Amino acid sequence: LKDLQKTHPFLNRGSVHSLLQRSLSVAARSTLATLAGCMSELRDLFAATPHAKQRGFSASDFVASPKRGACAQCKGLAVDHYAAICNGCDGLALRDELLDIRYRGAAMREWLTLPLNELNTLLPRKGKLRKCVDLLIKLGLGDRRLGERAKVFSFGERSRIALAKRLSLIKEGLAKLFLIDEACLGLPDNEAHNFMNVLNDFCADGHSFWLIEHHHIVLRNAHHLIEIGPHAGERGGQVVYCGHPSGLQECDTA
Repeated sequence: LKDLQKTHPFLNRGSVHSLLQRSLSVAARSTLATLAGCMSELRDLFAATPHAKQRGFSASDFVASPKRGACAQCKGLAVDHYAAICNGCDGLALRDELLDIRYRGAAMREWLTLPLNELNTLLPRKGKLRKCVDLLIKLGLGDRRLGERAKVFSFGERSRIALAKRLSLIKEGLAKLFLIDEACLGLPDNEAHNFMNVLNDFCADGHSFWLIEHHHIVLRNAHHLIEIGPHAGERGGQVVYCGHPSGLQECDTA
């Protein structure tokens, strides 16, 4: 991509998003909410509540760092010295007085521990948080929780979380190209279909997706397919098929 950007200036204008494996590393304090880019809005919503204002809390107090709102026992890492879930914050990394602040009838600890499918009923009608959670659910992450630590997510899940973050930031009229690496790894067929439905909706708005993928649902429903092979390593690297997926079965890829 860097080599292409040298010869194609338009690629430097934020029109290309690389979600390949090497770009999906996570930090020790990362959670689903921080990876998806919606934790900032969640902090703002809780900091604006009467209870938080009465206690003198600001949005920065809901940051799980030692000098801000981190749990005193785990220092915001959510685990103890033995890598077990911290019993001071139940693995949520924040102080109890912050976890007890309520928004729309539910405490912060509930917002961080409810499955997204259930949390959906508490969300504001508009905003990035609503859009991002809706996308996460459509991309097969409805059973996950905003407060889950990033290290528990598979590579495929991290890829879909990163995709939801990027898609929630899209502005109308500005077409994007996404490079995605095996986002459907481990997905059951019905959720892979949902994944493709999301991508097709965005394709209808002018966006494009280049996928490195092995899931048969993705391969069957792609608009265009390039098969590299015929084998791996030194015996591969050749284009053995290029065209509509329907023609691959008739092609000799051995």
